[in-house]
Amino acid sequence: MEDNQKQKKNNSHSSLSVTLSFILAFVAIISLVSVGIGKISFAIPNEEITQFPDTITVGNVEEDPDKVVGKNYSDKQINIMKATVGGITKYVYCIESSIGITSNVEYTKNNEVEDKGLLFLSNYLLSDQYRIVDASGNEVPEKAKSWIIQSAIWIYQDAASAANSDLTTEEVAAIKKETALITRDNYLTPFFESTTPIYDSCKLEGSDLGSENTINKIVAKAINIHNGTDNWNINDIKANFENTNIIKVGDDYESSKVTVTPTTQGFLGYKIDLSTAPEGTYIVDESKNKIEQLDDITEGKQFYLRVPIKSLTDDNKDVTIQIVGAFQNDIAYKYVSTGKQSIILGGKATKHIVTGLDNTFNLRITTESTGSNFAKIFYAIGLVLLLMGVAVVYANVKTIKLPIKK
Repeated sequence: MEDNQKQKKNNSHSSLSVTLSFILAFVAIISLVSVGIGKISFAIPNEEITQFPDTITVGNVEEDPDKVVGKNYSDKQINIMKATVGGITKYVYCIESSIGITSNVEYTKNNEVEDKGLLFLSNYLLSDQYRIVDASGNEVPEKAKSWIIQSAIWIYQDAASAANSDLTTEEVAAIKKETALITRDNYLTPFFESTTPIYDSCKLEGSDLGSENTINKIVAKAINIHNGTDNWNINDIKANFENTNIIKVGDDYESSKVTVTPTTQGFLGYKIDLSTAPEGTYIVDESKNKIEQLDDITEGKQFYLRVPIKSLTDDNKDVTIQIVGAFQNDIAYKYVSTGKQSIILGGKATKHIVTGLDNTFNLRITTESTGSNFAKIFYAIGLVLLLMGVAVVYANVKTIKLPIKK
């Protein structure tokens, strides 16, 4: 009976152990799954331009009363276009003043705008980030804002000698000195007016343009950017070595400090691509700790480049890496329809910009001196062995006893 009770007790313990083992295994599996699901992805954002739809549709222009002209000086009719963009009706702008607008037309997304002057205009004038205000600091009416933006684009395109731009010198001058605006349905009462020219009194509020924020100066700056007499960088990064010094750290060569700097706002971080560097190349931070995560590095982070000496060969002493920066900024796309005006549409997007270092991390001189170092070592060892041999011979000579003649 005692044996039976002991056996039952042992079986009970065994069952409990098996049950606990299953429970522990289950908990372990759940933990692993949870870690996998909840794992944080460290990577710069992917490129994203979904806010630029494949098509946009312009409404019925003839039924839209938003055709604006200047009351006092300029009678160049500016058709302010409204289009359905992603289900939302908004103002859009033409870049060809000589081609008329047709109602109810579907436009297709074409190329991203690359003209830096036009991109400058769209970055500031088409952005929802800034406001166009009058001399008193009040935001101008939407139709006045659209007249300003559309006329500014046309004036710029004319100065840049863009295709299908037909503003005359007199029309440009008249637009720039206009002080009051009227619409097609009311030729008598201005819906917006100023005591001084609109182009000089209206400003872009909230921008980083400083004293160059009047409409007149913004257009002039865009023209200068196009002509190359003014600089403006958008979505760019610079990667610079502190100096050209290279030091030996253990079995590696280490560069001087590298600093990555964005040239514009909207910087989201960067990643380092070592795929073109010699095998085993890695990055260390300012504390000389290895940076394991290279896919999302924040602004202001500085690093050093390290290359294993054994990875360098006669044909591979120039080390290059790439920096991929992520930006969220205003860009623009051109929309086209056969035989119709081209439309420019601005908006925010996440884009990747790839750059290299400002100069090559060149190890040619350093690696050539390595051979002479080995030669010096072998020379020293040989010299020591030679001296040891001389010493042994000398000792043996001293121990020889010569016979004494009597």
